[in-house]
Amino acid sequence: ADWWRRPMFVILHVPFVCLASLPACGYVLVQNVPGGSGFQYTLMGNSLMVAGFKMGFNILIVPSMARSLAEFRHGATGDADRLYDDPLAVLKTEVVVVLTFNVATVLLAPMVAVFVLDESCLRYYLSFAPNLEDLLITWGIGDKGLGAYRTRFCSRQLVTEFSYVWISILLLNALLQPAQLLARPMLDSLWAQLKPCQSGDDTEPDLHEQTLKAVRAMQSSLAQALTESLVALVFGLLVPPLLFLAPLSVWFNHCATTWVDTNRGGPFGTKVAQRVLVHPPITQFRILSHLLVWGLTTFVFVDLEFGVGPIVFYALASTA
Repeated sequence: ADWWRRPMFVILHVPFVCLASLPACGYVLVQNVPGGSGFQYTLMGNSLMVAGFKMGFNILIVPSMARSLAEFRHGATGDADRLYDDPLAVLKTEVVVVLTFNVATVLLAPMVAVFVLDESCLRYYLSFAPNLEDLLITWGIGDKGLGAYRTRFCSRQLVTEFSYVWISILLLNALLQPAQLLARPMLDSLWAQLKPCQSGDDTEPDLHEQTLKAVRAMQSSLAQALTESLVALVFGLLVPPLLFLAPLSVWFNHCATTWVDTNRGGPFGTKVAQRVLVHPPITQFRILSHLLVWGLTTFVFVDLEFGVGPIVFYALASTA
């Protein structure tokens, strides 16, 4: 009876992915549209701004979105008892949703935006600059689409435009995320002291909610670490600083998380649940890493006008 949940589960990803991909599209447009086209283009032209938007979106919106989608997928929406009866399925789906969402917005969105919008690729940025498009059409060089594609230049633009964005994302995750993890226990303690006591209110916090909150926090850290590993794995050869920043970011966040877990205390059952209920999506990570490496390599080889032989050889070698 719940067969319709699977296709709807996939469809419901689309609006969130499109919303989170807007910074990548805006960043590409800024590199191509004429100056003075609007303050919104100027705002999105800063790589640190784009990285900050993605980080804020992943912190504020993605966790609740993943939880809602996972509960919808397993029919647990609005039914807490059912969620507690089968937490593994819901929690595994949550971490897969977060990982898929991060991959779509951090890795796929830049590639698609450059391919569709950039001057060296399909040149659809002209649709957002009608005056420039009319001028280029008058000069006979206003082509868009496959007829405007420039081989040997499109793949270079991807690296040139987004290398700073990826570096900024990893730097923010390496510096701000551990600082937030370390400062949060102190802020929570301070808030508890400042919060006025309510007379007669001696209720204990719900253990289920406390456990699920801790598990979801660990899942978010895990998904972030896997995303950073994918960024370094896919684009590391094209942007060598990523090979240094990705493990550094993962290590910093691991140290901060370990310190917080060691010094914060908490119920023993919560700590056990964090180790039992959190399952790294190894299969999904392996599939995504192969697909992304193959896709990027094929795109670069085709753009640089390699033959079929080198592409097939590389695909077989990377599989082995």
